[in-house]
Amino acid sequence: MDKEQAIRICENLRINAREDIQEVTFQYLTWNKQLNYETKTFEWLMANAVLLASLKEQSADELLIELLKKITTYQDAVKMMKDPYEVKQFNSFTNVVPLFS
Repeated sequence: MDKEQAIRICENLRINAREDIQEVTFQYLTWNKQLNYETKTFEWLMANAVLLASLKEQSADELLIELLKKITTYQDAVKMMKDPYEVKQFNSFTNVVPLFS
């Protein structure tokens, strides 16, 4: 799966399958779109989908969708972000003020 393919999957979920994803997943995808999917967390998500696909002998497309559907809480989204700057950007985008930093 290349980046363009992953972006198409994400955009399809965001636009055409909104009822299949949680609000926080929609926000995560919208935030990534706003940044042209040029985030470390998106790169990490794609890499995980490809790695898990090879281990599970499943398509990376299906696994990417599964991983996105597993984001059910704000904390799930933030746990994927390893870069503190991206967490701050996402907090700002979602208007969430964390209680603890």
